[in-house]
Order: sequence, then structure tokens, then C-alpha cells
Amino acid sequence: IEKSPYSFKYTLAPEEIDLTGESATLKDDVRIEAALTKQIAQTDIEGKIFTAVELDCTRCLQKIERELEFPFEAAFVTEENYAEAK
Repeated sequence: IEKSPYSFKYTLAPEEIDLTGESATLKDDVRIEAALTKQIAQTDIEGKIFTAVELDCTRCLQKIERELEFPFEAAFVTEENYAEAK
């Protein structure tokens, strides 16, 4: 990563994600907005995932649509730097 933090956006179409066996159906693209930050011994990623799903309401048994937004963060450490990053 030359420029840190490095911001990016990524989009997956609903048909690119297999939800076979799940009770939800994707109604919109899955959008990811995140930033990578290079540290000395690791690379951090922090961002959000956005989409819309359709699912069955367990109370009224009707189909309902919900907008979802999930924050996430993770650290990626090479094996030689694992003890140092802890």
C-alpha cells in the first residue's frame, strides 16, 4: 500500500453470493466501503457493508425488506510479524 490509509469501494451483485439454505434473499447489491491502513507489523482494514434483504417475518409470516449496514474491522499480520503485532 503506497498511500495509507487507502480507501476503496467494492460491489457484489446479488447473484454473486450464494445464500442457498438461508431464509433471506438479497434485494440489492452488496456494497463495501473500507480503508486499509499499513502499520509497521500489520495491515488494518475497517469499513462497512451495505445491502438490502427480503426475509419472512416470524411474527406476521409476511415478506419484509430491510436495509442492512454492518461495520467491520480486521488486522492482517504476516507470520513473521505475528508475535510483534500482538
